[in-house]
Order: sequence, then structure tokens, then C-alpha cells
Amino acid sequence: MEQIIKEFDSDILHPEIFVPYSTSSSEFMLGPCFKDGFPSELESFYPLAEGEKLLLHTLQPGWQEKNTWKSWPTATEGWIRWVDRMEKVKGDTWRTADIYDTIQLSKVNIPCDPDLLYAALCFWSTSGNAFHFNFGMMSPTVFDISALTGIRPHGEAISSVLDIQSPKREKSKKIYYEKFIKVNTQREDVTEEEHLVFLNMWLCKFVFCIGSSMVAKEYNNLAIALASGRKVALAPFILSHLYRGCRSLVTRGFAPAGGPFWILQLWLQSYFPQYRPFPYDTQNCMTLGIALAQGKLKQNSFRECFKFFYSCSSISPNQFTPYSPGWLQLAEHIPSNKLALDDIWSNFLIPRDLQYGLAIGNSSVGKAGVEYYSPNQFARQFGLTQTVPLPPHQSVNASPLERIVFNSESGIREVDSKFDQLKRNFSVVEFHPNPKCTPSFESWWSTYISKTRTESVEQILDRIIGEEAIKKRRNKGQEKDKRPSKNAKRELVLPNIEHSHGVPGSSHSSVNRHEKSVDDENVAHVSSDVKSPAAQYSAEVLDKAKAEVQKLLMMPLQQVLLPENYSSLEAALPIYAESPDLLVEKARNLEELRRNLPSLLANFQEAKKQKDEYYKESARKVMLVDDIIRKQELHTELKDLVVGIDASIPNLKEIEALEMNLTTEISHLEAKLEELRIEFPASKKDVADSLATQAETRWADYKRKICV
Repeated sequence: MEQIIKEFDSDILHPEIFVPYSTSSSEFMLGPCFKDGFPSELESFYPLAEGEKLLLHTLQPGWQEKNTWKSWPTATEGWIRWVDRMEKVKGDTWRTADIYDTIQLSKVNIPCDPDLLYAALCFWSTSGNAFHFNFGMMSPTVFDISALTGIRPHGEAISSVLDIQSPKREKSKKIYYEKFIKVNTQREDVTEEEHLVFLNMWLCKFVFCIGSSMVAKEYNNLAIALASGRKVALAPFILSHLYRGCRSLVTRGFAPAGGPFWILQLWLQSYFPQYRPFPYDTQNCMTLGIALAQGKLKQNSFRECFKFFYSCSSISPNQFTPYSPGWLQLAEHIPSNKLALDDIWSNFLIPRDLQYGLAIGNSSVGKAGVEYYSPNQFARQFGLTQTVPLPPHQSVNASPLERIVFNSESGIREVDSKFDQLKRNFSVVEFHPNPKCTPSFESWWSTYISKTRTESVEQILDRIIGEEAIKKRRNKGQEKDKRPSKNAKRELVLPNIEHSHGVPGSSHSSVNRHEKSVDDENVAHVSSDVKSPAAQYSAEVLDKAKAEVQKLLMMPLQQVLLPENYSSLEAALPIYAESPDLLVEKARNLEELRRNLPSLLANFQEAKKQKDEYYKESARKVMLVDDIIRKQELHTELKDLVVGIDASIPNLKEIEALEMNLTTEISHLEAKLEELRIEFPASKKDVADSLATQAETRWADYKRKICV
């Protein structure tokens, strides 16, 4: 591939980073990229490498049984006490090195959402370090790592720590984290040595999340650099470990692997708000990662998450820039220190090899190598325009699917030296964030997706999960769901409701499940020892109904209009309302929402219908006005022509007749335009807007009352 690209001439390539888009001086595509479409010579190499298949095409049943996330970090009481102890003495040093916020984040137990991670990684390409979604490629970037954790994106190259002389210590056996804490926190005063071992454990357990669950010596030099307050470019180094972790999981079918997957989860929650925990409040949070880490996870199954990623055809421009305006203001307002800004954005935007690991020679952890970083594949995540990118092709890795292992320090230094050369030619430009894609990218990517997504989502899920696994899960659920009354015939499975439910605009009436949940002939036989409706539901079913209600309430009202979501909410509300520990006020709000749900959503649907009609007619108005203007211009030209020519010219009468016809046509068009203005006045849209606003306000009010 690299040889083919070298042979391309400049007529088909934009080699620069910022490529002007259209005539605007503030809109840019992110290069390097192709000028017009994707060359056919490269189709066998990109966007999938030769022989590469995404996990969604190869995964087989049995992967659920693996302990995939065993390296997921957890903050024990001992660790939290150690952080507090060290902060009193070393907090200023952490701030100098820009690691303070991330160390504080390690005190928060981030709950793992395995199904979200599993589903997303089915779409991960190891050759390009990118997710292949229907609407394009996305991936965690250096920009994301900094925004989520507060870690520096720029600074000293990682190779600078190679020259550090580690202090001589007695050889000690590798021990697990908890014992490591006890062994190293028994002194009265905080010493430099304790600070070093603290940072080493923080790097191993909470940053790189190595798979051994023990503190490794391979990151000693990095810990020494941070302990002295040196400003190391840590964000790119962390990103390479995340890329390598994703590669390990995907190539081994979700067998356990080390890596900062907690960052990947925060990233997914940032860009796909439907998976954000609740509550999500960024106020008074040091980083966006803190806000996401502190919430309670929504309950989503693997099947639901996979269906979303497989079917999602687009996301809004705002979703591509979840950190704006705070971070993207760097681009909109150039600060006085242009050199510092160039340094930051060069780390964000230059495609290159990222250093991975620091261990040379024999080591089980962190063997030095590289992961390729290709931000031109994810232009929209920086607020830039996505066009057909130049494939990753200048890596020291032998091929996109292979990974080099350095046997000497010279390889590490060479990678950093090459990046230094690229930075010398980089200069950030002022641009207005406007994430979108070019028609050429849209055409190329949609062709790729249509060629590779040949199975239906149900076919893939049947293969991935397997019929046996489905049966096992169903049986397990039936064993747990014990009902105290044998005669009560309630359908408790959510959200797959078999009953018919009313949807706004539907002719079917809604049947209240807690009012008509048993057969008429069996009503008299229901056990008399059932003292409350809540007793009919297990704790598991009540919790499931609660989670379903809260998940749906967090959706925009427009999404709740979808029949499957509406049916789920309608079914879950009465069950959740029967929870025995509910406050009276919340139970009342649930009942009120249940009663008002049809009218609430019907009003919103009516408002949407009215606005759609208004916009459709507005488009007709615009076309009519354009037609009138065009004919008026032609009419004026003909009048001028008639005045300026001799009356004896034979064609004069024909020209005059044409002029009269145009006059008549213009009158008819103006009459049509007036009819449209009367039929669809601007006030009609105002009414529709008001109706929609009222519905959304009531929806937000229910969300506040029920989800808090």
C-alpha cells in the first residue's frame, strides 16, 4: 500500500493537514486526503486490511463465558486512603505534571458496562484503530483522552524518560495490589520512595490497567519523571495502550486483556448520550470523565447495544463534538501563545506512530512498539469536515495487522524524532467547528458498508449469541422470577411485550396491565393471601421496570414516539408504580404520567406533523417565488427588447404574445403564492412550536420528578 501511495502524483492528493473546504475561509477538511474519491488500486488494503474481518462477522458463541474485564480498576478503601495521604504532600507536584485530576478520578469506582463495550468492539478495525459505523469511522483520539481525564496532550516525548537512572532497590517479589498498598504505607512520613511506588501502582492499575493485577517495574522511569513534576506527553501514550488493548480483545475473541477500557467506556458514553449514566452533571467536575464516572449505569443488554450500533445511520453534528465549546474554543480563539497552541493541536491532528510500552527485551508487560494514529479518519470529532482520508501507511509496523517489537532504544527514539520533524511544518489555523462530510466520502463509505453488511442484524445476533445461550438465559430468568400466586397470569418480561398497546395515532385502545392482568374466569381463584399488587412481582422484575422507565425518560420525547419505546414505557410504568418502597409523591407522578402518556405523546406527534406540513409548504413557497422572479426577469427583458426594436420586424408580434403570456403566468403564480400564505400562515408554525414546547416541558418535568 505504501508503495502504491508513493507513486500517486499530487493531482489526486492533499498532503497537508488543513485543507480548505468550499469558498469559506473558516471551514477545513482534515488531511492528508484524496482530492476526488478513493483510488481503486487501494480497495484491497482499506478501509479493511487484506484478510481482515470485523468481529461482528467472525465472533462465535462462548465469548460470554470469558473473564474479559478482569483488569478493570476498582478503588479500594486502602487505595483511597493512600491517595488522600499522598495528596497532602505531593498534590502540587501532580498539578505541575498535569496528573492531579486523573489521580483523583482513580478514587471513583467506575461501574463497568460490559454489554456496551462488547457490542461496540464488534465494529472495531485493528488495522485502522477505528470503529466502522454506518455513518463513518470514529475512534478515541488524543483530544478525547485529554478532555476526559485532564492528562497533557503535549510536552516531553516519552523517549525522554529512557535516560533516567532508576534508584537501586532490593529485588522484591511481585505482589498483588492490595498487599502492595499495605507494604508501602506503613511509614509515618511520606518519602520520595513511597511517592515513586505510589505512582507506579497508579500507572499499572488505573492508567494502563495491565492484565497481571500486579505492580510491574516496566513503568518505573515514567513514574520517576512524573514524581519530579516533568511535563510528559502522557495522553498519546495512554491512547496507544487503549488501541493495543482493543486489538488484543478483538483478535482473541474477547479473551481477557489489559488496557484502559474504562476510558473507552467514558468515550462511548460521551459520543452516544443514550448510554450516559444518570445523573450526568458536568458542573463542579474537574474533568468530563468525573461527571460520567459518578453516575448510575442504565441497563442495556448486549442485543440492544449491538442493534443500535448496527442500525444507527447517523448522529447529529453536536454528538461529534461533545466537549464543545470549552475544548473547541482553542480553535475558534487563537491565544497569544501560538507556539503552545501549535504544539497542542499537532498532537491532536498529525497522523503518526504512537509509542506503546517502554520495555526493551524480555518482558511480559509493555514491550516497546507502536500503534498508528490516524485522526484524518475522524475529522468530525475535531469539528472539521470529513473527506476520503489517506489510509494509515507510514507506520514502522510491517503491515496494518502486525505490530513491531523494538529490541533497542533506537526504535523508540526514531519514532519521536520523526514526529518532531512533522511538527516543524505544522501550524494550526483558525476554523469554525462545523462537523460534516463531503459527498465523495459519503458515496465511498456507503458503498463499503453495503458491500460488507450483507447479513441482517438478527442473523448476526443468532450466530454471535447462539441458540443454546439464549435458551440458557431464558431458563435462568424463569427460575429467578418466582410468583407467589400460581393463578395470576401476568406478563412480566420487559421490554418485549406481547400484548397490544396503544400508540399515539393508533386505533387500538390501551389496556392497563395492572388493571386487567388476569383472565376473567380466574379472578375469583386468585390466592387471598396476596395482600398487595407489588407481591405479584419479584424484586428483579420491579428493578427491571424501574430501570426501563428511567432509561426511557432520559430519551428525547421524539425517540419515545417510536412504537417499541412507547410500548415498553406503557408496560413498565404500572409495574414500577407498585414498588413497595416508592415515596407517595413519586408513585403519584408515575400514575399521572401513565394517565397522561397518550395525550402527551399525541400532542407532540401532532405538533411534529404540523411543522412538517409547514416546512413542506414553505419549500413550495420558495419554489414559487423563484419561478415568479425568473419569469419577471424574462418579462422585463422582453419589454426592453420590444421597446428597442423596429416595429416592422416580422417576429415582433410573436415577442409581444410571449410577453403577454408571461404576464398571465406571473399573475397565476402570485395568486397561488397568496393562497399558500393564507392556508399556511407563519402563525401555524408558532402554534406547532408552542404545542411541542409544552409537551417537552411536561416530559422534562416528569423526568425530573421520577428520575431524581
